[in-house]
Amino acid sequence: MAIRMSDLLNHVYIKVYIETYVSALKAAAKSMIPGISRDDVQNILLPLPSKAEQNRIVECTVNLLESTKNLTIEVRHNHE
Repeated sequence: MAIRMSDLLNHVYIKVYIETYVSALKAAAKSMIPGISRDDVQNILLPLPSKAEQNRIVECTVNLLESTKNLTIEVRHNHE
């Protein structure tokens, strides 16, 4: 089982989408020990916007993650 990359895919977009999917699976597991089955992975429906839209989504995601990181550092610093 593998993901074949092509010029139509932004690898960061795929990575972020799969990480989000895995987080959703873990959240749905609630009190059980989360496990991800082969079927869970094989049944992922991946929305595939144009490469330009994937790039825009990645740029927004990277910016939000960077902002979150900076705010976390600032909050920790203010509580010291």
